[in-house]
Amino acid sequence: MSALQNLEELFVKFQRLNQILKDNWNDGTQESFEANSLTPIATEWSNYHSVVTDMQSRAESLQSEIDDDIESLEREMIELTAPNDSSLNGCCVYGFNFHQGHSYVERHFLVDQDELNFLTDDRLSSLAFSKFPVAEEAENIHQIEQIWIR
Repeated sequence: MSALQNLEELFVKFQRLNQILKDNWNDGTQESFEANSLTPIATEWSNYHSVVTDMQSRAESLQSEIDDDIESLEREMIELTAPNDSSLNGCCVYGFNFHQGHSYVERHFLVDQDELNFLTDDRLSSLAFSKFPVAEEAENIHQIEQIWIR
């Protein structure tokens, strides 16, 4: 049971007890007590109840939106982490330097995952020259990164 429900029950009991008091009060001060004490309490309770009920509705709405966002993010995470069968997965990006005219140039090329186990320095040089025939001499052939697409 929520705190608001507890307060609602208490206020119903409060009103019931005040009705018993009113029914059994025999002097003329009962109207004054009701107007100066009970009516302001009832008004404040009504205002408080209205504000809290609105806040509770808004909080429930926000919670629902948050739950929907979490579900959406979880679906996206599953999609992002699901195995991807891209042909680029496992390929490596290699770089090398060479002179071209009066400038020093760096170029990059891909090495298929199937070829990675059979790479030698000569094979790397051969791949570099086949990708960039203008390079006369490849220097500093190095692996930059392996590709993993998720």
